[in-house]
Amino acid sequence: MVPHFEKMLYDNALLLGSYVRGWRRTADHDGSLRWLYERTIRGLVGWLEREMLLPGGGLAASLDADSSDIRGMAHEGIFYAWSSELLADALGEPDASWAADTFHVTNQGTFEHGLSTLQLRGWPDSQRLDAVSRRLLEVRGNRFRPPRDDKCVAAWNGWALDSLVNAAMVFGEPGWLDLARGVGEALEAMIVDGRLRRTSVDGQVGEIAGLAEDYGAVALGLARLAGATGDGERLARAVALLDTAVDLFGAEDGGFHDTARDAERLFLRPREVSDNPTPSGTSSLIAALRLVGLLADRPELIERADAAMATLRGIVARAPRFAGWAFTDLMIADEARQGLSPAVVVVVAEPGVEVPATAMAAWRMAPAGSAIVLGAPGTRGFAEHFVDRDLREDQTTVYVCRGMTCFAPATELAELRTALWSRA
Repeated sequence: MVPHFEKMLYDNALLLGSYVRGWRRTADHDGSLRWLYERTIRGLVGWLEREMLLPGGGLAASLDADSSDIRGMAHEGIFYAWSSELLADALGEPDASWAADTFHVTNQGTFEHGLSTLQLRGWPDSQRLDAVSRRLLEVRGNRFRPPRDDKCVAAWNGWALDSLVNAAMVFGEPGWLDLARGVGEALEAMIVDGRLRRTSVDGQVGEIAGLAEDYGAVALGLARLAGATGDGERLARAVALLDTAVDLFGAEDGGFHDTARDAERLFLRPREVSDNPTPSGTSSLIAALRLVGLLADRPELIERADAAMATLRGIVARAPRFAGWAFTDLMIADEARQGLSPAVVVVVAEPGVEVPATAMAAWRMAPAGSAIVLGAPGTRGFAEHFVDRDLREDQTTVYVCRGMTCFAPATELAELRTALWSRA
């Protein structure tokens, strides 16, 4: 009923990816749930672009919980709260009454000072909901805004980039992909002399060295963006980051420390293996190593991910609640043993603004852990699977390989589905 009003980029970055995966895994016939997931996804991306986008293309770290009322007094959550009277002023009747019922705004209030937080109830008319929400957002924009922390944090932006790219490709939204490109450029600017920095502010890169989670998240995001745009040079940057990370953070047992080997000496070198509000540095690096290993045909990176994963099996067994990313990695491996291995997919299409329908289908249907590239004929800079591919009969063509099996080129959705989901 009462949310945590401080809004962190890392929470929303990871939630965006979770809702996209949830939408993909929800059956077509469950329209109400899919509608709720998609509405949440579009709201999250809209919030990132409207509230968190920095001039340099990166995303801000957080929004404060407090903001001022008309008397200049600070209150937690007041920017987001409403009363029946405020709804009437913003919407007029009968929309105000409809909104009060839909969002559970009561005369007594569900929050403080007779105000209510907005809680969506039931399955209202979507067109009316969109119109009312746009008007409330417009009116709310006249309130005193919560202060924003304008730090661009590498890891948090890396996770946001990964989620944005997946959302853009699943829903065929080129504008979201443009937003992701800006985030990618901001992150690339934080690589100085081959080493990643932790933060930047107002375009000025800080001195604090990146941690393991920064290298893993940024490499993951850049590799995902490289695949969606067919940019081999961007993939090369992700490869270089991971090569550096393996050297800087590698532990003797195959796992990863959180700080670099040349960082300030501490009594105990930090090494967190549990996934809490964010994935551990080890989990972030494992995910990046697997994706980049597939995209760049670097099997040694995948072998390095296997070695690191072995060090997390204990936390998965003892406390799976605190090993979400590691647990997911084990589930993907288990599905592969049962014949549903991650796919290596290349979608060959003529350059254009729109996301081709078959590319959207590939991102929607590919098994977890798959690597997908969308590029024009002759795209370079990726693994052998991705090069020297061409259009068939002047149509967008999809090439799928899984394990040791490569399927016939697909131009129809049914052919693509068979290649992605037949058990080898």
